[in-house]
Amino acid sequence: MAACHAPATHAPPPLQQAPPPATALPSGLARVAAAPLRDGALWLARDAGGTGSLWLARGGAVLPVRCEPLPGAWGLLLDDVDGDGRLDAIVALHKPAKFDPVPANRLHVYGFDGDRCAPLWRGTRLAGRFDAFGSTEARGTLLVHEWLSPTRHRLARYRWQDFGFVVTQVDWSGEGELPGDHAQALQRLIHGPAGNLRESS
Repeated sequence: MAACHAPATHAPPPLQQAPPPATALPSGLARVAAAPLRDGALWLARDAGGTGSLWLARGGAVLPVRCEPLPGAWGLLLDDVDGDGRLDAIVALHKPAKFDPVPANRLHVYGFDGDRCAPLWRGTRLAGRFDAFGSTEARGTLLVHEWLSPTRHRLARYRWQDFGFVVTQVDWSGEGELPGDHAQALQRLIHGPAGNLRESS
C-alpha cells in the first residue's frame, strides 16, 4: 500500500513592516518656520535651492504634507481666512509671477487638511512691496509692513474678502522710523528678504 503523505504546507510570507515615521526632516532640508496646531505643528522647510515644502510634526513624527513646491518660501502662518472652520496655511514666498516677472514677496494661501493642501489663492502682490507680515486678533486679518515708494512705508491690515486680501485699515503711514507702539508691532512680525522692496509699485 502506498504511503499517504500530508500535503505540504508553506509558511505565509512575513508581513511587510511599514518604515517608522521620521522624527526629523530629511537631509538637505532646513526648517525656516513653524506654526502651532492643537496636537502638533506645521513646519515650513526649505532645500538648498530655496524651494519650500510643508511638513506635519505630530507625536514625535515628521510627515510630509502633499502640496505644490513653494519657491523662495520664507514665512508661515495658520489662520481660518475664509471662515469655513478649518485652518489655512498662509505662506510667504520671494519669487517672480507669471504676469509680474520681477522677484518680490508674495502670499499664497492653501487649504490645509492634515496631510495635504490645496491652493486657495496665489497672490501676485499686495498693494505695496511688503517685507513683513503677521497675524492679528481678528480672524482672517493680517498686519503687513509694506513700501509704497522708495521712502514711504506703512503698517496696514489686510483682510480676506471672497478671493484675496484687501486693505481694511492703515495703522500708520509715512517716512522715516515708525513711532512707539507701531515700531514694536513691526518687531513682532515675520520678516522676509528685502530684495527690491523699496521700489515703487
